[in-house]
Amino acid sequence: MNKTHKMHLEIVLTRFLGALPFSVSRLLARFLATLLWYSNSDVRKNTTVNINLCFPDLTQTERKKLIKQSVLESARTGLEMPMAWLKSAEVNLGCIHKVIGHELVEQAIENNQGVIIIAPHLGNWEYLAHYLGQTFQITNLYKPPKNPGLFKIMEKGRNSTGGKLAPTNKKGVVMLLKTLKSAGVVGILPDQVPEDDNGCEFADFFSHKVATMTLITKLLHRTDSVAVACFAKRLPQGGFNILFQEVDQRVYSKDIQVSVSGLNKTVEQLVALAPAQYQWEYKRFKKGPNGKRHIYV
Repeated sequence: MNKTHKMHLEIVLTRFLGALPFSVSRLLARFLATLLWYSNSDVRKNTTVNINLCFPDLTQTERKKLIKQSVLESARTGLEMPMAWLKSAEVNLGCIHKVIGHELVEQAIENNQGVIIIAPHLGNWEYLAHYLGQTFQITNLYKPPKNPGLFKIMEKGRNSTGGKLAPTNKKGVVMLLKTLKSAGVVGILPDQVPEDDNGCEFADFFSHKVATMTLITKLLHRTDSVAVACFAKRLPQGGFNILFQEVDQRVYSKDIQVSVSGLNKTVEQLVALAPAQYQWEYKRFKKGPNGKRHIYV
């Protein structure tokens, strides 16, 4: 299959999955998770490596249970994405059952301050983006997919509730700065491995040094902004609760090393609220202070 055919198939599959009822998607997620588990997929392998690294105090039985649940949550997240992009704003916002701690953002706006939403790959960030777009007209930093047709679907879906997108380049950073200086709200996923070594520092994440972005620290230094952590927690019966909480206060430090340590601790605190819903299949620990870690197959 050539590249063009593969991209077309991705678009067709995305539109098919986006049209499914939520109940069917959840059943399909269980089937997909079973395949990922028993085929010993990369999702299972990477999740196993990461959870074993981060939860050494759990028993082997407890870690296996968490790994298996995480694979299921990853399958759910993957199948929910097309629905978040293709279903109507009304339907997507109807998936939000409860919002806790939103006054943290409202207070900053009332004080004429910008707000940086720190939203890791936890729960489902697409539904969080819908709520934030509709409520605060947020500008989200994003990395576009390589498939242009898929990007159009994603862009239209993410903009459907009022949010804006800022690309991961200098133009995007300028957009974020402008938004924050006008007391607006921006959203950043803080737990991706930065491609540019100049844009990262190494700091502890679950007691292991990882490459951590410095962008949030730099934005806080250049603006009178407040950082707020949040995620959309998936509920057992379906749908999500939006949870906001204060960041580790070290995030505001003028010392960039201290600040990124506070950023990672903030992510850890959110993960503790729903450990199986974190994106453990991501190779978060692939880069260490001494170069590449060869821990993933």
